[in-house]
Amino acid sequence: MNVAVLDGEGKPMVVTKDVDALRKEMGQTAAEEITKVDDPKWNRDGITTWDMGRLQESVEIRRGTVTFVGYPALVDKGDSVALTLAESLDYAEAQTRRGVARLVAIGMKRELRGQVQWFPDLNELRLLASPLHDFDLKGELTMLLAARSLGDDWTIPRTEQDFQSALAKAQKNLGAAVHDVAVLLPKVFKAHHEARLALGEVKGSQRWQYAVTDIRRQLRRLTAPGFLIETPWPWLQHYPRYFQAVNYRLDRLRSGAGPKDEQATDEIHRQETLYEEHAERLAELRRYDSALDHLRWMLEEYRVSLFAQKLGTAFPISAKRIEKQWGAVEGV
Repeated sequence: MNVAVLDGEGKPMVVTKDVDALRKEMGQTAAEEITKVDDPKWNRDGITTWDMGRLQESVEIRRGTVTFVGYPALVDKGDSVALTLAESLDYAEAQTRRGVARLVAIGMKRELRGQVQWFPDLNELRLLASPLHDFDLKGELTMLLAARSLGDDWTIPRTEQDFQSALAKAQKNLGAAVHDVAVLLPKVFKAHHEARLALGEVKGSQRWQYAVTDIRRQLRRLTAPGFLIETPWPWLQHYPRYFQAVNYRLDRLRSGAGPKDEQATDEIHRQETLYEEHAERLAELRRYDSALDHLRWMLEEYRVSLFAQKLGTAFPISAKRIEKQWGAVEGV
């Protein structure tokens, strides 16, 4: 079966039997075109409150003789959100969850400012987080509290009434959210600090340089700017164990686990490189794949099983299970 891509006049641009190649070739163009819709109803910046009426799941856009479907999304812009169209519903919903959390943070600005200012052990957290590059503790803490106040399985609001209900719920839950975050963050940053100290003790060893490089890459990935905002709460709770696994790995290296460690490093590096290539491609296409997102955390658990099995994993994990997950990833 041939598949054709039509231009705005309905004329074929590309005709091919290779659908996967077609997606790669035309996906970026489609993602770019859908953002060029100049209707201000679907292309706005500087939104600080719910003033867009109903946020529909999808809308039909007509270009010339062709009608295509766009998915309205609220995109977090730091101090506001933007309304735009996405090419897929999954991507639109992933972006909108961040956007709604930003609007909630804006709506609770005064309450959140007070909670962050008097957050337990804030000075100690600031000191522990100081080595992190380009990390805004107060800003990320504010958003983490806002997102946590919304709860675990909240539904994306589609109307102003729905949003106001979500905001009221978040205001009511803020105290509980502060408690949850205040319990977890010291564990996260202390474990990260201890991992960095342990790494510093061996970084001068030439025979373990491959491991030092790998661990540094892992720590940078886990604590990249925005990690408190972007990491789903269930996975953020596993961060202390991920950092503890670094210490355990370094202890094993000192005990002579070098050959096995080097072999495991090659395996995890292969998997992570493949993941990064797919994640980058999806980001360029402005798409979201929940299977790839879950794979990212499977790989972190796989690291624990390879280098610190004694600490245990969140679920059964193996190379075979990872290969099976790859089969569920879009475009693989």
